[in-house]
Amino acid sequence: MTPPKTLLLCAAIAVAGCQPAPFSQIGYFKDAAPNRVFILHAETQTDIAAVQTHAAALAHTTGQFTQAFYYLAPAAVPDDAVTLAADYLSAVNRMFDGPIAAWQVRAVIAPDGTMTLTDCRDTQPDDACKPS
Repeated sequence: MTPPKTLLLCAAIAVAGCQPAPFSQIGYFKDAAPNRVFILHAETQTDIAAVQTHAAALAHTTGQFTQAFYYLAPAAVPDDAVTLAADYLSAVNRMFDGPIAAWQVRAVIAPDGTMTLTDCRDTQPDDACKPS
């Protein structure tokens, strides 16, 4: 007979394993350096602390840039504007100049590992944000 505590633990693990990831990766670009650009969408209402935690865990190479553009629910899932870019600057420029919708949060991880998180819902217009 299974002890009740073990049964409850197994049930909790099973439920946690079925939870959807809070962010879906819509687009990803990585060059040879490797600099990276991510487009991410939050499936459910998400606070800025969750975005910051997620951004801090993204793949990053010391000495290179990583940028992540977050679309937060209820924003529509954006198109992938970066995966087929010719190079890193083209991928970033597509986010600013292309027809893709404005993001809500942008994370930039600098070559030294310092992360800057900009909540574009609060700071527009800002050079880190795309005008809506």
